[in-house]
Amino acid sequence: MAKYWRDFEKVSEMNSLDSLTTSFVPKTFLRSAFVALLVFTLAKAAPAQINCGAGSSAPSSSLACLVSVSLTPPAPAGFSPASPLQPRASTTFSPNTLAFLSGDIGSEVSQIPLASPASGIIYTNNPTTQLPERLNQSFGPILTQRAQTIGRHNWYFATTYQYFLLQDIDSQALRNVGAVIYLNSSGNPGNPPSSSPDFAGISNNYLQLKVHQFVGYATYGLASRVDVSVAVPLLRVDLRETFSENLFHNPNSNSPCSTTSSPPCTFTSSGSHAGEATGVGDVVLAVKANVWKLRRAGKDHGGFSMGVEVRLPSGDSHNFLGSGAIGAKPFATLSYAGRVSPHFNIGYQANGKTDLITAVNAANTAILKGSLPNRLIYSGGVDFALFKKLTVNLDGIAQHVFDAQRATLLPTGACLFGTGSSPNPCQGSGSGSNVYTTISVLQPVTASYDRGDAAGGLKWNPYKGFLITGNVSVKLNQAGLRSRVVPLVGASLTF
Repeated sequence: MAKYWRDFEKVSEMNSLDSLTTSFVPKTFLRSAFVALLVFTLAKAAPAQINCGAGSSAPSSSLACLVSVSLTPPAPAGFSPASPLQPRASTTFSPNTLAFLSGDIGSEVSQIPLASPASGIIYTNNPTTQLPERLNQSFGPILTQRAQTIGRHNWYFATTYQYFLLQDIDSQALRNVGAVIYLNSSGNPGNPPSSSPDFAGISNNYLQLKVHQFVGYATYGLASRVDVSVAVPLLRVDLRETFSENLFHNPNSNSPCSTTSSPPCTFTSSGSHAGEATGVGDVVLAVKANVWKLRRAGKDHGGFSMGVEVRLPSGDSHNFLGSGAIGAKPFATLSYAGRVSPHFNIGYQANGKTDLITAVNAANTAILKGSLPNRLIYSGGVDFALFKKLTVNLDGIAQHVFDAQRATLLPTGACLFGTGSSPNPCQGSGSGSNVYTTISVLQPVTASYDRGDAAGGLKWNPYKGFLITGNVSVKLNQAGLRSRVVPLVGASLTF
């Protein structure tokens, strides 16, 4: 590390980027990438699970538990023994078919696209005077990178605001979500998992999720070709749920239920819950190195850069303020700089383990942290200097998300207890032996998917190094949990 720091000190003393040796920039990038990947590798899987305390006298108030707690009512009147009900596993459905939303929400909120930390105003050394001068080009992209760096010893500060209203998951509207949850009384521990649960609840849910994201950025020109930056997000997450639930007693359960209800052993539950959380999200550190510079008439006209971003798990994952997992994203960008400036980006987001997603150890059935899905991210676009002080931006951003939890819609008529399907009787006997789902139910599956977004915006330069930014992103397909339209406003200062 001491030699690594001495190399950076050596660069900071140089007057021009052109005096860099051709081997320094790649070495700088490789060392930075190595440190980032080393930190990423040290994140080990550990036994972990969010304890929501559903069915207890003091359930968790965290947002990740809001749905589970809502769908776990106290024991119905007349139920014996009169004790709280607890979620449990089942071989028919997952214990709570909405539980996977916690991982999807945490993954989406923590990996919301940030505005680029690259400055819209670029300074370079004049080859004749050897003094820094501002380039009269477009102000660059908004959500993606360009190859140019900010310039040696220059500073860039920015702030942005984005608003997200998450309304759909895999083309299923969150305003009408069907779910199944299995429940046990305290007298039925539910071990092994194949033993019969006491109740099954079929619920219809209205979910509303809003995210307000404020981000502060700082970028410093460590050398003529090397930038370092930090992005600190501040999030406010608002989750609201309204539900209506029917509880059906399992005829194969040893726990009795009241027969005075109509129909017998069937109960209803309804209500609404809301929660809010505000705090710092996952901080992102980045380094970018310009490894090839395109020059025309002695001036900088783009080139090729490489870099790496490291996402720190600084946000509270239990309240959807962070992912709960460290992440590293090596990236590369190729761009041309002029009045019309095309740019292309590609990166791979590698993620660690998070308690928002759980996995079961096949050897001892212990609950472990699951992997946050990795992503291949690629984009292309163009920024056009419409006037000297106004740039128009257009971008297309695509992602391939690997092995993520996705929502599938099961049709009505699925058997709640045992096997079979409507109109054929399910296994079992008694008043509840022919209980089927009466609404379509979301059920999670693991699969990869592709998603695409289009973005357009403006950058306006009203005074010297000050820029005002506006942008709108629109989703192009239905894959994943996303906002249909995302507005962005921001301001930045370069000096």
